[in-house]
Amino acid sequence: MRTSFSRRVAGALSAGGFLAAVIVAQPAAVAPVGAASTAVSAPLAVRTMTASATLDKLPTLSNGSTAIGHYDPLTVTEEGLYHRRLNPRPTAPPPLQPHVASTSIVGATGVAASRQGLDAFQERAANNGNQFTFVPPDQGLCAGNGFVLETINDALRVYSASTMQPLTGVVDTNTFYGYIPIINRNTGVFGPEPTDPSCLYDAEHHRFVHVVLTLEVDRKTGDLTGRNHLDVAVSRTADPRGGWTIYRLPVQNDGSQSTPKHKGCPCIGDYPHVGQDANGVYITTNEYPFSDAPGVFGNNFNGAQLYAISKAALASGGSTVRVLHYQNLRAGNTPGFTVWPAQAVSGRYDTGHGGTEHFAETIAAEEALGTGSASQVLLWSLRNTSSLNSAHPSPVLGATFVNTEQYTTPPPSVQKSGPAPLGSCLQVARCGDNVIGLSDPATVIPGSIDSLDGRMQQTWYDAGKLWTAFGTGMLVDGTTRAGVAYVAFNVAQSPSVANQGYVGNARNNLLMPAIAMMPNGKGVISVSLVGDTLDPSSGFVRVNSAGAHSSAQLVAAGTAPLDDFCEYNAFDCAANGNPPLARPRFGDYGAAVVNGNRIIIANENVASQPCVLGQWIDDGTCGETRAPLANWGTRLSSITP
Repeated sequence: MRTSFSRRVAGALSAGGFLAAVIVAQPAAVAPVGAASTAVSAPLAVRTMTASATLDKLPTLSNGSTAIGHYDPLTVTEEGLYHRRLNPRPTAPPPLQPHVASTSIVGATGVAASRQGLDAFQERAANNGNQFTFVPPDQGLCAGNGFVLETINDALRVYSASTMQPLTGVVDTNTFYGYIPIINRNTGVFGPEPTDPSCLYDAEHHRFVHVVLTLEVDRKTGDLTGRNHLDVAVSRTADPRGGWTIYRLPVQNDGSQSTPKHKGCPCIGDYPHVGQDANGVYITTNEYPFSDAPGVFGNNFNGAQLYAISKAALASGGSTVRVLHYQNLRAGNTPGFTVWPAQAVSGRYDTGHGGTEHFAETIAAEEALGTGSASQVLLWSLRNTSSLNSAHPSPVLGATFVNTEQYTTPPPSVQKSGPAPLGSCLQVARCGDNVIGLSDPATVIPGSIDSLDGRMQQTWYDAGKLWTAFGTGMLVDGTTRAGVAYVAFNVAQSPSVANQGYVGNARNNLLMPAIAMMPNGKGVISVSLVGDTLDPSSGFVRVNSAGAHSSAQLVAAGTAPLDDFCEYNAFDCAANGNPPLARPRFGDYGAAVVNGNRIIIANENVASQPCVLGQWIDDGTCGETRAPLANWGTRLSSITP
């Protein structure tokens, strides 16, 4: 979710060198080599995760326009769900930004297969339409044994890895995890809210692992109760279409349900992401306290949480699985924030120091006590991970600050004009006043797009290097844009920068980077592109072990502006807005995975049919290419680096 606020909108259309710090988490083994010991806290709790549900077979449920029904904005109440945080993001980037030469955007080469993935229509129509419209979708992706599993807020689907053709229908996340629908449109009963999906393929045990954060709600009102849990689904075979074992781990951390008691909790285990090494699966979250107001998250931040789990234990399918919980990560005075765990190609994990899993964190954001600009990245390592399989596990957690090139909070990404029927509706008196019921509808179409806050995005380990990618503001040929910073760190000894670079374009923005590296030293950074010349589009950038990058490769150009309900003030998607303010949501993260001799990427775009107001009033799905309140899409592509 990456934010600290969640609510429904009801009736939406009626509604370098290095400085080092070491964290030793109990029980302590040896301190990491090559770093000066510093007293930093990350207390360890040994917990148990229980198998509470099973799925015998991936269901195929009916979907389609009939699931949404004929959409008449003059009579029908639609509902959306979005996520937000109380602390508003800066509207302008810091005054000092990296100066970057413009990278060209060219047609893509080496694309073995590419297709549109899950989109707003398919998500909204899943489970016979007993869904909300979600903004943003978020992007999870994993591949193995000839399959690709795509997962978003709030649906998933399996594809062929060779052709990218679908092998299942669209399955809503609630059904997958054994929950009642998120909204039963016949009875009005609310179900739990899964969010922030991610997944990986454990090649050692031939298992897919899928993770979400699930928020419990009041069945009658839909209000959040404060209880939430990580749900971890593990396939029983190497075929994700078959059975799954589902574990649940409470993370409200208020002392209830055997959770530790943290400051200000109950809290939310926000923005979970997964990584792996030879021995374990690792999940990190950002912990925010709930406030006293129902359904609102507070402004305080407890820090990142790390959950380490034996891969062998997960694959065994036992009734309980031990979890090592490293709490409230902090290096010196810097809290852990979006401490992204690395993935790696099977057989190329870091086996040093008894097995090591690597993580990375940017420190410009306010949660990390940043100022919006930084020139260091905080690298974390968990050593002795082989002990996860022992009766007395003793991994050691450490952290090192490494000097890098500067990065800053990215600016919003401006869109070019184009057909945006939801926004048009808000500007038409009859449509706006009679349908929305507002006297002051939004006047700007299209809005800008949220470029995220410069937090770490996907990380990848290979051959003694940890590759990272994240967003940054930059001056590209004198124009402020959102772009990509990437850094490869030598982590075999004392951490240092191996190479680094920026990718930016003078006329467009590059968003939500996700990096994956092949054993041959070639890699791909998946990106979405949007700006003066491109509607939200899908693409990638090639990188190599020397740190050089290619032109930005355009896989599929967007067809229209982003026209989601959070684009417009009428829907109150920003926090503390009086009057309400738009907070355009786009993505939150992309994905890239190595699959054999190719890298498969997934990112967000807009591929909906260009649709004007009159057409949208007749058919809010615009030919089943969008949902009435959102038109985001995703794209899957298999790339030869």
